[in-house]
Amino acid sequence: MSRKLLLFNILAALLLPLGFANAATIPAGTTLVVQTTDAISSHEKPGRTFKATLAHSVGGLKAGTLFLGDVEASRGSHSSEPLALNLTNVVVNGKKIPVKTTDAFRPQAKAKHARQARASFSVGESVFQPGMKMEFKLAQPVNL
Repeated sequence: MSRKLLLFNILAALLLPLGFANAATIPAGTTLVVQTTDAISSHEKPGRTFKATLAHSVGGLKAGTLFLGDVEASRGSHSSEPLALNLTNVVVNGKKIPVKTTDAFRPQAKAKHARQARASFSVGESVFQPGMKMEFKLAQPVNL
């Protein structure tokens, strides 16, 4: 009987860090600042997935944690909609965890010449380089 108890304690000590070390909840209203890992065009096809990493540690998530997001709107598909990006998942220990944010992020395209700057609009394709910082607010808690 004592061998079974010893074996149970050893297994519990080995498995406990794997399943419960990251058990945390990030509350709704928490601000997440992420940076894109690839360039994103203002003409991306809506529905395209993009990757970003967490800029600063938040709750149980370390800086550098991978997030996935979708292009919600763009000038791709013959639309005049500005680029709108939103987070959809955080990847923790290889597992995708759904994320819901309050609003899409809409990066501001830089005017290509003075006339566009005066009129506050841009024409043509804008490419946002890797490392672009985006800020999102959680609409719902995230259970890690």
